[in-house]
Amino acid sequence: MAEKDEYIEEAYDELKKLSLDEQKRLEYELRQKAIRDHNSQMKSAERRGEIRGEIRGERRGEHRTLKNLVKMNMKAGKSQEEIAEFLGMNLSEVKKLAEEE
Repeated sequence: MAEKDEYIEEAYDELKKLSLDEQKRLEYELRQKAIRDHNSQMKSAERRGEIRGEIRGERRGEHRTLKNLVKMNMKAGKSQEEIAEFLGMNLSEVKKLAEEE
C-alpha cells in the first residue's frame, strides 16, 4: 500500500528515519549506561583496594612495632617468657619475632 500512495510512502520513510533515530538514541543510552556502570565498578574496586592496602599497612606496622618491642626488651635483659606475658602474646610468637631480621 505504501508504494501506491506517495504520501503514505513518504510518511513510511519518515517513520523509518525516526525509528532509526530512536534506535540510535537507545544504543547511545545503553553505551552511556555501560560507561557509568564501568566507572562505578572501577571506583568501587579502587576503594576496596585502598581499604585492603590500609589494612595491610596497619598489620605491617603493628608487626614491626611488636618485633621492635621484643628486641628492645630482650636487649634490656627480659626473658622471652616475660616479654610474651608483658605483650599478651604466645611464647611461640615472641620467639618467631625474636628470630626475624
